Amino acid sequence: MNTGGLEMVVKNILLQTNNVFDNTCLICCDEKSDFEQELIDNGISVYHLPTPDSLKVKLYRNLLEFFKNNHDYSIVHTHMSFSNGVVAKAAKRNGIKTVISHSHEMERAKDRTLVKRLYSAVMRSLILRNSDIYMACSTLAGYFLFNEKGFNEKGKVLYNGVDLNRFVFNTEEREKARKKLGIEDKIVLGNVGSLFPVKNQIRIVEMLKFNPAFATLIVGEGSEKTNLMNLASKEGVLERLILPGKTTEVEYYLNAMDVFVFPSTSEGFGVALIEAQANGLPCLVSEAIQDEAIVNNNIIKLNLNAGAEKWAEEALTLSTLAREKEQLELKNKGLDLNTNMGELISFYTSLTG
Repeated sequence: MNTGGLEMVVKNILLQTNNVFDNTCLICCDEKSDFEQELIDNGISVYHLPTPDSLKVKLYRNLLEFFKNNHDYSIVHTHMSFSNGVVAKAAKRNGIKTVISHSHEMERAKDRTLVKRLYSAVMRSLILRNSDIYMACSTLAGYFLFNEKGFNEKGKVLYNGVDLNRFVFNTEEREKARKKLGIEDKIVLGNVGSLFPVKNQIRIVEMLKFNPAFATLIVGEGSEKTNLMNLASKEGVLERLILPGKTTEVEYYLNAMDVFVFPSTSEGFGVALIEAQANGLPCLVSEAIQDEAIVNNNIIKLNLNAGAEKWAEEALTLSTLAREKEQLELKNKGLDLNTNMGELISFYTSLTG
């Protein structure tokens, strides 16, 4: 439950449904999380289990013990990817009636190794045998975790909605942010996301050398930070790389950007891209992004194999386009948080009778 797209979705579910249901958040991690105090302040109970072991044996034992002592839940809604099956099995062993397994991701290159495929097969079997409902942020994310047959039989897509009003573009805030960040005269290529290899922000740093007018603003924290800085230093563009860290005020940075660059090698749905579209930003995205997540017209989808120079050319073209101001289409597509959570509340209610 640290700052990130998936975690933001879970936080929204907890907060938006808490007026109707009595919610608990079970975090499978030892450390206190970024969103924890906000959840507690809103009356949501938060529990921790030890960080999972690689084979998830201890995780299963810890979950069994937890549900043994807390078995009066009507619904367990789990967001732990392939570990969903471990959660589901422990919940079912303790008599919990309904388990929803939620998929937020797609297959990545590292998932294609033999060991990973075997692990995935075992874990997927646990999910399919012990979950009552399969939920996913997109159809393809559902097919990935539950397989196509299983998801078509008892799957439900719940898009990652955002608070559209929060991300409306603000010219005054843009000027303040750009002045504070020292990028008033730059074409700002932006990105929001955890700094991990799958997000592929290294591509955005590579683009800097092809246009001295570019600056890159990447909002987030993660293991790739050092690699990003090292590459920028090697290419002589370090002064044009801005890494402000993680934030709960994404809209502040979106206002400062000129083009949102989303070169991920895999995305379940991409909350950050929806937020960027709500801000009206022109977006340059990889072909890994599903069409379901693309709504605005000022977007170009580009193959990563095209190379950084081509990406830089397309970004320059997009920087000349105006922001889109119409948010109605995002709402009509089911990407508005209030509409989204209303749908989930109705679904929860149907399950609890």
